[in-house]
Amino acid sequence: MPSSQSNHNKAGCHKKRKSVATKEELASSCFRWINQRLYTCSSHEALELFRNDPLLFQVYHSGYRKQMESWPEKPLEMCKSWLKKFCEDDNRRYVVADLGCGNRAQLEDAVNQPNIKFYSFDLVKTEDPRVIPCNVTNVPLNSNSVDVVICCLSLMGTDYAKIVLEAHRILKPCGVLVIAEVTSRLQGILDIFCQRIAQVGFHENLRNTSNSYFVFLVFHKSSTKKQQRKGCPDTTTNRATSLLPQLKPCLYKKR
Repeated sequence: MPSSQSNHNKAGCHKKRKSVATKEELASSCFRWINQRLYTCSSHEALELFRNDPLLFQVYHSGYRKQMESWPEKPLEMCKSWLKKFCEDDNRRYVVADLGCGNRAQLEDAVNQPNIKFYSFDLVKTEDPRVIPCNVTNVPLNSNSVDVVICCLSLMGTDYAKIVLEAHRILKPCGVLVIAEVTSRLQGILDIFCQRIAQVGFHENLRNTSNSYFVFLVFHKSSTKKQQRKGCPDTTTNRATSLLPQLKPCLYKKR
């Protein structure tokens, strides 16, 4: 091959690699912007963001998957392991609501048990028909109808208290709320967070902080006669919002 042609090919390859790198940098930058926006806006504003530009939802979850590749342990795996053990009675039917499932019903695929009926929710319609598009502060399920609510890295907005309230509404008495969250978001306030969740109408059943990246929490919905008859006195939106501490945003550094 003549040297001039060889140089031309090398230059073309270099230009192509540079173009790919530029696209990846732009996608990464866009992901970080969306991520920061989701942690600093309300659930309604997040819904409007993705409704106005559905492509942003795809960009966000593509970036999220790349970030997840570097995690030593996946929070979804923690939820899967717990759920499979909790729902091990094959003679019983369980109803599970996954609030903020992402662009597909990943937890349903991971658990894959015929005795579990999954309802997977996220903000917009995706290619997975199992994902029900809605604001997860108001899901289309009846009150007291769900055995387990999963919130796996989904308490993102400034009004995340409304998600906790919605979990309380749809859970059966003694139903279970599972929260997997980034450790840094709860740094210095984990005890307060758990105490305040209890005041909303739950009691803490499990706290796993053995993983340095994530906290895994399990709460049972309180079931006293007073609460079943009149509803938990602390589950009004204003009361819950003032009770639950503001969580720190989870921001990713430029890689």
